[in-house]
Amino acid sequence: MATTTVFVDDAVRGRLPEVCAKTGVPATRHLTIHQDLTGGLGAAWVLVFFGPLGWLVLALVAVSRRRSTLTVRIPYADRELDRYVRTARRTFHLAIATGVLLLAVFGAAFGLALSDPSPLVLAGLAVLVLGGVAVLVNGMIARRMLVGVGLDASGRWVLLSRVHPAFAAACHAVPVSTPGRLPA
Repeated sequence: MATTTVFVDDAVRGRLPEVCAKTGVPATRHLTIHQDLTGGLGAAWVLVFFGPLGWLVLALVAVSRRRSTLTVRIPYADRELDRYVRTARRTFHLAIATGVLLLAVFGAAFGLALSDPSPLVLAGLAVLVLGGVAVLVNGMIARRMLVGVGLDASGRWVLLSRVHPAFAAACHAVPVSTPGRLPA
């Protein structure tokens, strides 16, 4: 895998070489990627040590922060895009199924007022662990199918990582636009 830098306008508008960013074959479609650029909470995590009041303040800080998102359009081949969509959907369906099974097991354990709900609780925890692992693994696989997107300090260049070398070479060989000059 390779890394390349492109002008932010080109990435946002999808004016990149028509080469699949992941496989290097000719691309026919574009995948829109929304990258959160907000960053972490930094030193605000110290509030965790102040108990429930600190947790509340930390939650308020996290919710009230201004979000910064970069949206780019990356060329993908049909086959690679279809693989990504299938994996992302499978992750979503696994998460829903895990939640429903967990609610069903805990509902049976506590709703029916069983005399000894501990086997059902253990089964619920097993479902939660196995489902959680499946969701995490599928999520990581789907994430690796995406191009890594970052913004440089000047805000004028987008860093695309985990791209195919042919795509990186195409980005450097034929610049789509030059900063400060309108495209023809």
